[in-house]
Amino acid sequence: MLDRVGGGFKDYVPLIVRLGLATVFILQGALLVPEMGKSPHLSTVITMVVELLGGLFCLIGFLTRWAAFGLGALMLWEIFQHHGFYVFYRENHQLPFALFIMAFASFGLGGGKYSLDEKQKKKDG
Repeated sequence: MLDRVGGGFKDYVPLIVRLGLATVFILQGALLVPEMGKSPHLSTVITMVVELLGGLFCLIGFLTRWAAFGLGALMLWEIFQHHGFYVFYRENHQLPFALFIMAFASFGLGGGKYSLDEKQKKKDG
């Protein structure tokens, strides 16, 4: 029964997850740009680059699985470095965990029907 109710959304789920990830990561990466002027730490530069490039690649669906892997790894590092087990029971620490789960889902789903990955696959095949 659930397939009949939500079956029409199967093609849109990867797109929706990608757009959600892209929105958050592009905005978070953009917030780090002003910090680049005053001798930033290497970890800040890496975080900014991964967030901006990973978010952009998720937005357009290019190398989606690699982008999702990078964003998920970044969130795991963020969780272990700054949040720990608070991600499970303190609401102001739960965003990195939710983003990790979305990145994991995007890694599993791939780019989906509406992505550059899919267009490239059709072009090659």
